[in-house]
Amino acid sequence: MNRFNLELQKAEEKLKMILDKPVSMSVLLGFVLGATLPTYALLASGKVELGDIGEWLGAIATFFAVWVSLYLARKSSKTIIKIRKNKFNVYDYKGDCVVDIVNLGDIDACIKLKIDIDNEYRKNAMSSFKNPDNGFDFGRKLSDKLHEIILNDEQEEISPKTSISLKKHSGFTVSVDTNKLDQWLRSENLNQHGSYKLVLVVENIDGKIVTEQISKVQF
Repeated sequence: MNRFNLELQKAEEKLKMILDKPVSMSVLLGFVLGATLPTYALLASGKVELGDIGEWLGAIATFFAVWVSLYLARKSSKTIIKIRKNKFNVYDYKGDCVVDIVNLGDIDACIKLKIDIDNEYRKNAMSSFKNPDNGFDFGRKLSDKLHEIILNDEQEEISPKTSISLKKHSGFTVSVDTNKLDQWLRSENLNQHGSYKLVLVVENIDGKIVTEQISKVQF
């Protein structure tokens, strides 16, 4: 019986540790069902003794406590990058689209930024040239122009090769000068009837990519 009480005490301590953390209800429900249903089945069969149940429950509680602790530790050591379109141009950007990039995770992030255009528009624009070489040349120029329209708060261009440190629980603001891109496309006589979408792409050093459509231009 002393061993039974010891196992229950250990289980209680482990459960208290779990309850002190922000554990989801699904995990708690899984533990309760995982412990009670098999216990009921064993009691109904009459094949186990009370001491066996105490040891078994203690082992299950310990397993779940360790599993949840590892899960929470792993979850808390991640970066969580979010892209939020800013409706208020508080920095008086020349561009017509302002975006906040924030790190909601508990560790610092290292990110790279770039602007991309939807593939359908790119493909149609390149195929509109009679000479394929001219089409490929336009595609290269378009990529270069997309790299020029994303700016920091000092109105400096942000290269897609530039690594940006983003502290935990912090963020920064960029602007995207879609007017500059539109004027260039008009100068190339490629603003045909239709539309194109611009997407902000944020790539973290861990390889995870977050995207957000920031503009849709009709012409």
